[in-house]
Amino acid sequence: MTGTDLLKQKGVALLASEKRLSYSFTAFSAPYADLTYHFVSHVLAAHRLSFLENVIMTLLRECVANAVKANLKRAYFDRHAADITSASEYEQLIQDFKQNGVANLEDHIPAMNDLGLKVKVHLETNEHGLRLIIQNNAGMTPEELQRAKERVSVAGRLESVVDAFDEFADEEEGAGLGLILNMLLLKKSGIDPKNFQIASDQANTRVSLTIPRISAVPETVREMYERISAEVQEIPTFPESINRILELCKNTDSSAAMIATQIERDPSVAAGIVRMANSGGFSMGHKISSIQRAVATIGIKNVQQLTLAHGSRSILEQHYSVFQGFWNHAERCALYARLITEQLGLRKISDAAYLGGLLHDIGKIVLHSLDPEVIRGINGLNLDRTENSTAVLEEITLGLSHAEVGARLAERWNFSDELTDVIRNHHSAFAAKPEHRTAVSVVHIADAFIRVEEKKVSYVYFDVEAQGQLGIRRTRDLEALHEHVRGRASLAAGA
Repeated sequence: MTGTDLLKQKGVALLASEKRLSYSFTAFSAPYADLTYHFVSHVLAAHRLSFLENVIMTLLRECVANAVKANLKRAYFDRHAADITSASEYEQLIQDFKQNGVANLEDHIPAMNDLGLKVKVHLETNEHGLRLIIQNNAGMTPEELQRAKERVSVAGRLESVVDAFDEFADEEEGAGLGLILNMLLLKKSGIDPKNFQIASDQANTRVSLTIPRISAVPETVREMYERISAEVQEIPTFPESINRILELCKNTDSSAAMIATQIERDPSVAAGIVRMANSGGFSMGHKISSIQRAVATIGIKNVQQLTLAHGSRSILEQHYSVFQGFWNHAERCALYARLITEQLGLRKISDAAYLGGLLHDIGKIVLHSLDPEVIRGINGLNLDRTENSTAVLEEITLGLSHAEVGARLAERWNFSDELTDVIRNHHSAFAAKPEHRTAVSVVHIADAFIRVEEKKVSYVYFDVEAQGQLGIRRTRDLEALHEHVRGRASLAAGA
């Protein structure tokens, strides 16, 4: 049993006996994120509120990120002997802080420790529900506190994420937008935003969320669940030709020749596998021109993965209108995911990461068919000023994200637990099962790299749990990995 496992056991026992639990940290590193998710998940399950798990963890991560950033800002201003309460000094240093402070948190942790700057998470429960408190020992300036309270107030009158982006996305400080989006998420989940409170004095800042016992999922969300369930059940399962190939690939007695012969019986499958084998860069510098060559070059395991991907694509294209741009993104993400595993020495999960990259967004196709205008609006938003992903914005608007829809489709098609977990949690690595978290993190980073190239997000908003899981500690290390992967992908494209 690991040290983290022991802490989980002790924490759960303390919650059971004392009905409360507190712990502190300087940065919300992967171990603390893991502990926090475990405790929150446990408490919500005990109160039959598990359907709120993603909502509460999304809000918690935003609040913790803001608390860590606030402490970092105090340490940064202290290091530069600047007065954070002085408007002129604040204006002079804030841009430098964003470029060299936020982007390189790890470098400033010793200074934060020297100043005793910590973030405290507190959980307490009673018969009425639970309360979550995040506190950091750096007070807000009067202007910061006023701005935050105004955001909470404004959230009460906004009806959509598009309204929020229109009103606040261009502001200099990005936290206000994230706060409003999370208030909208609470409203969608049936929790009154008034249950969220912010308070600050000269020494501390404290945010609290009271989560009452909610008897059921809100009606609007329940209706969307039912629509999605019905839609997924209408999607066909794999045809016999695909299943036969998959069975042969799984059978250790099957030879490469037997598998190639079976694939060649279906020209569309053969063409699809050859095309993906080339676009995936499986054989750098060597063009794969036939199924016989594909099986010999990339191996039976990879042929199995590409068959699964081709079968999924064929069914979706027969059932829905799918833009080519969707598949271009999927194939690039898959290639990036495989290149990341190679660079980081994670070849054991290379297959899972590649297939996860190909299929991580399949839920978007289903969601788009149900409410195309809403999904187009969300996909058109620039997320560069918020830590919220498109999945969160979908939950705010529709009550269900493309990641969850994709996972339900994966279950319908009997995908492996690991692949289903990658699809479900590629925007929230912290929520993945521990044994799948590395593959989930690789796909998250691969997908985020592409969104950086599309100028839809910045490195500072990458999932910190995913980075920690892969041993990435600094933004410059993330940038270096991206440059390496992009360079290798360009070589593969030129093969």
